[in-house]
Amino acid sequence: QHGVLPQDGGQWEAIKQGAVCFVSFIVFGLVPVAGFMLQYFFRKATDDLLDTLLFTYSFTALTLFVMGCTKAKLTGQGGCLMSGAVMVFNGTIAGGAAFVIGELLTTAF
Repeated sequence: QHGVLPQDGGQWEAIKQGAVCFVSFIVFGLVPVAGFMLQYFFRKATDDLLDTLLFTYSFTALTLFVMGCTKAKLTGQGGCLMSGAVMVFNGTIAGGAAFVIGELLTTAF
């Protein structure tokens, strides 16, 4: 009635959507790590943490922006620039919080 329960053949649709979500998580979850790897291989690894973080953040922010634009185009919700900016903002807050918590735990232990 509310479109929550799967229709006929919905089981395979749910499995397909789950697989797409899983692959997307793996691919886009590797983007921040790929930023570190690219800098290591092409810039011969630097000890400057700020330089490494800026490079990786730029690479990740660009990917988040493209994801936001793609979401806007596929769903028809909002403009590309606004959706991309919101995605970058949310990703920055989440990534920044994870970094700060990691630094605090490293210092504490």
